[in-house]
Amino acid sequence: MPFSANQSTTRPGSRQTAHAEVHYERLTETNQAVSPLLSLPPELRNRIYEFVLAPTHPRNTTLEVYTRNPIGPPPVRKYLAPLSTCLQMRAEGFVMFYSLHIFGFHYLKQIMTFAATVGEAACSVVTSVRLVVQAITIYEGAETVQAAVEGCLLMFLELEHVWVQIQNLFGVPWRTWFKVQHAVKSGLNTVFD
Repeated sequence: MPFSANQSTTRPGSRQTAHAEVHYERLTETNQAVSPLLSLPPELRNRIYEFVLAPTHPRNTTLEVYTRNPIGPPPVRKYLAPLSTCLQMRAEGFVMFYSLHIFGFHYLKQIMTFAATVGEAACSVVTSVRLVVQAITIYEGAETVQAAVEGCLLMFLELEHVWVQIQNLFGVPWRTWFKVQHAVKSGLNTVFD
């Protein structure tokens, strides 16, 4: 297929691609040099990222799709918007976002889908998850929770806290006490509510 003279194409490794990359690197360096935020010490920037990226109220971050929810907390993408402004902010705020949020799941497949969606780098810094499990019997609930906790431990290497709620088929939480075995990580904090 012939190309016209006014069409531009960029091929990896081409001179045009290399020129564009150099241009964007210079632009990034210039922006970082004049940015009031990026000229602050790292400790202050981290504190600012914490205020901007972490909600001040509990947030449900399960992977459910709702057609419309006019009342409720802002979508996660609003929290991530500051990370799209420049590479340095993304690198600095990325870890903070994924380590400060509590991510909620209802079943093991959701954990796997989440991990595939956000990638290995994000999963490696997740520290807190909330599991809401539905079960017909308490024994089935124990097995389901065990499988979900094991799945979380495989996906989230820095996992420190797991909140678990077991519900019957009507969505009513059971007040139960049983121990989840996790030989992989003996210091894992598991709370049932």
